[in-house]
Amino acid sequence: MNKDDFEKEVLSSDICPKNFRDIYKEFVSYQKLAMNTLNEFHRVCEKNGVPYQLAYGSLLGAIRDNGQIPWDYDTDVFVPFEEKEHLINALKSDLDSNYYFYCPENNEKCRHVIMRLAPNGYRTEVLHVDVFYLVGSPGSAIEREKYVTSIKRLADSRYEKLVSISDGGLGYKKALKMLLAKVRLHNYSVKKMMMQYEVICKKYPAQSANICIEADSFADLYEFDGSTIWNTKLYETKAGTFRIPIEYDKILRLEYRDYNEIMPLEERLGEMMHNYKKLKRFEGK
Repeated sequence: MNKDDFEKEVLSSDICPKNFRDIYKEFVSYQKLAMNTLNEFHRVCEKNGVPYQLAYGSLLGAIRDNGQIPWDYDTDVFVPFEEKEHLINALKSDLDSNYYFYCPENNEKCRHVIMRLAPNGYRTEVLHVDVFYLVGSPGSAIEREKYVTSIKRLADSRYEKLVSISDGGLGYKKALKMLLAKVRLHNYSVKKMMMQYEVICKKYPAQSANICIEADSFADLYEFDGSTIWNTKLYETKAGTFRIPIEYDKILRLEYRDYNEIMPLEERLGEMMHNYKKLKRFEGK
């Protein structure tokens, strides 16, 4: 499904929001900003030989929608954890001045362990390319569970230590949870937790592992087949040319099962309007 198809479907429905044409036109402009950022990330990686591939909704959009999911704007990629320094150096030397990247390595106040790229003038919380690092994992299921727990604990601790409760966007229950976590972590330095995080994540290089997992709070979400995930190819879409896993079908079925299935219009429209309102809320901040 492309953007025109989605817009026509909404306009002809009985759940079409007022002024939807104008809203969607603006939403598409945000989508283009996100894809321009992804194209720039691709350029830097290809120039410098940094291995990466489209992930999650970005991979789904490339395969199913020939570019981008019409009701989403987020962009995601995977990079091997052992290539992190290589990637950072490449971005420092070659990233176009219209973009910036944000991560713990260049900003000690960064509350997440992943990297984000964004166009200048936009906060990374809302308009970004999410760079998720993958690590290998132990062969034993029991040891893997312990390993996953360690990664999640350290990633979550950084977030809990650095998140600002005063931002007002957490909600009462989450704000209370974060406050209690800050009390628990009061004597635990961010520097120390990140030293532990680096040591743990370097134990099992992703590109030589049988099973790969995310090196962040979503470490328990999926187990990727290490023998296939790093075999990539260039794939041309209407939004640009990107690297995707050759066995993308296997990965998409793991994440989405029947990934060609289109969810009901009400859900698609609800997701798009939620994304649009979030973008507008952070605009200019």
